[in-house]
Amino acid sequence: MKDFDSLLNLWNEQKTSPALDYKEVLSRFKKSRNQFTTKIWVELSCMILAGIFLIYIWFNMHFSFWTTHVSLLMFVVCCLVYIYTQISNLRTLANDSLMETPEKYILHIENFRKSRYKQNTRSYYFYTLSMGIALGFYFIEFFSHVNTFVLISSIAFSLVWFAICTFFFRKLYMKKEEKRFNEMLAELERLKKQFTDF
Repeated sequence: MKDFDSLLNLWNEQKTSPALDYKEVLSRFKKSRNQFTTKIWVELSCMILAGIFLIYIWFNMHFSFWTTHVSLLMFVVCCLVYIYTQISNLRTLANDSLMETPEKYILHIENFRKSRYKQNTRSYYFYTLSMGIALGFYFIEFFSHVNTFVLISSIAFSLVWFAICTFFFRKLYMKKEEKRFNEMLAELERLKKQFTDF
């Protein structure tokens, strides 16, 4: 009997994990998702402005070489592809129809995470290569208006900038994005656990 009493005391002393408030968990998930959505909206807005600016320059300035027109076309196409991709990302994030079943939404977010990883790796390299080629075509026009030192300095600066963006900013960007995905998935996993516990 004494052993039973000590077991009972031990049991009562154990801390029970508090029940999860699904509304709070859902609220935290939506907050993480909204921060992600805001980031995408900012990027999308900047790219729309860049695209409008490039189109304005294209139609309002005189260029001596056909390569400059090819360059501007490539820049505008890159902007349009990026805009399309970001709109698709926003639509994916806004899909609340799966929220009733946490398992499906977890799978949905996992697939979105894989898609974003592909976008930030393979698609990024293709996008950067396209931008580099477009810039190279533009430098043909640029070369006709500046001296060799300015041209070489511009090319060197561009190469350094591409390298910094690829090897530093992109990795930092991916790390922050991965953290956001982990936060969202952690909240969904907690929500899923809440449903399975009942």
